[in-house]
Amino acid sequence: METLSQALLDDQPDANIIHINYNLTDFEDIMDYRSLEAYVEGYFVPSRQNYLLIDEVQMCAAFEKAINSLQARERSSISKCRTAFPTSRHSSAKRPPYLRYGTHIRR
Repeated sequence: METLSQALLDDQPDANIIHINYNLTDFEDIMDYRSLEAYVEGYFVPSRQNYLLIDEVQMCAAFEKAINSLQARERSSISKCRTAFPTSRHSSAKRPPYLRYGTHIRR
């Protein structure tokens, strides 16, 4: 996601990047959809192009509700959603996919 974040800033220096990485303990307080939405709203800058980048989004309980709510408020339009499945032949088929989520948030 760092590469994507840098590419966005190279293309749009005034862009506001909201980057959440659930691998870091810094984000333990936003592990549910309500706190995720509040966090995004808190960092949203109406006068700038906003982008939301989330690593390991599946770690946030019901994250889809936050994204849907942002879309309903016309705060976002999904522009990038990547899912990468485990590639090891020893990994369980029941294991959830690793998700990386990126969305463009409207001004």
